[in-house]
Amino acid sequence: MNTFLKILRSFKKLAFYVPLIILVVFLSNQAIDFIKLTLEKQIPQVPIRVYNQNPEPVKFTPLAEIDMSQSTAAEGLTPDERMERMLRATVEVNVSLQVSNMQGMGNGSGFIIDNQQCLVLTNEHVTAVDGDIMVRVIDEILPNGDQIARNIEAKIVGLPNRDDDLALLKMESCEGLPWAAIGDSSLLKYGDALYAFGQPYGLGWTLTKGIVSNPNRYWLDFSNGSGYSLIQTDAAINKGNSGGPLFTENGVLVGVNSMINDNSNNLGFARSSNLLTAFLGHMAVYGQVYSRDLGIEVEEVELADGNGVLEVTNIPESSNANRVGIEVGDKIFAVNDEPIIHVMDFKRKLYSDLDGIVTISLLRGDKVMKATMSFAPLPEEPEVETEPEPAS
Repeated sequence: MNTFLKILRSFKKLAFYVPLIILVVFLSNQAIDFIKLTLEKQIPQVPIRVYNQNPEPVKFTPLAEIDMSQSTAAEGLTPDERMERMLRATVEVNVSLQVSNMQGMGNGSGFIIDNQQCLVLTNEHVTAVDGDIMVRVIDEILPNGDQIARNIEAKIVGLPNRDDDLALLKMESCEGLPWAAIGDSSLLKYGDALYAFGQPYGLGWTLTKGIVSNPNRYWLDFSNGSGYSLIQTDAAINKGNSGGPLFTENGVLVGVNSMINDNSNNLGFARSSNLLTAFLGHMAVYGQVYSRDLGIEVEEVELADGNGVLEVTNIPESSNANRVGIEVGDKIFAVNDEPIIHVMDFKRKLYSDLDGIVTISLLRGDKVMKATMSFAPLPEEPEVETEPEPAS
């Protein structure tokens, strides 16, 4: 009997508290919604830049006309001279903001890649906010470390690529400025020394030193589009460093400082110079990067002879692969007759192709087949002027 009474009292308590708990939760949710609505009304939205979707190909200085003596990797420089040159090849990228009745300035970094065409490379997320772009450069570094700097107006050329987080700027002038020599990031090894330059938190030109923590880091989905890995470094990279250069001790550019892991220390990531080289190739030919997405799902498998291939496991109806007859079960083993190693290598070979036509080699049962795909319009042939034929 006593047990029954205890149970009954417990139910009475629940009958009192449960509605009270429901009421508290309801009021809390209403309060949260009210706070969100109030904040949305008070905080103006930052305008996003609308890019030109039909850009012209970007003009670069021909290789034969490039002056290596003005580069960061020029021979014969002392360590101090090389450090100064790397610093002066780094620029500050500022984007003026006009939000409602407020004015401000977005800050990032970049570096000069062509000091004849006055081209600067930076991250796309630096240019993504709409506003006028101003690049700040160093004309001279004084003995005490102070800089004599100036502002130069700049504009976006080509179509920035959001997947690769890369964008090109063209300054109005660039007299007397050095340029960053782009190297081969695949040569990096664990422990190699690295120098990261940039404008953290708008403080001005800043250098940090670190090492290669991992030369081939595939982190989250930042490599899915191009197949190119990131460079992980413990060199300090902070907000404002985005778009800045990552150099070796010899002044060779191997990366573009792009992101950090906010939940840890000394975890910085850079887009590789090999991705940059492929990106610039697309800019020179098309002025943009056309998607290389086949629209298929694949799985890495190993054949009886030990060679690896990619087996196609799914092909949506709207995919590019479906248009050229690739089927589920096909085993892809080469791109443009170059053997593939894994999925990222496959994507990398597709991305690095510049003529817009890709040949994919595959096995279907015991048969070797090839599928040819076009990912971009063919470059137009230059018109040839002919002399008019004399009238007869």
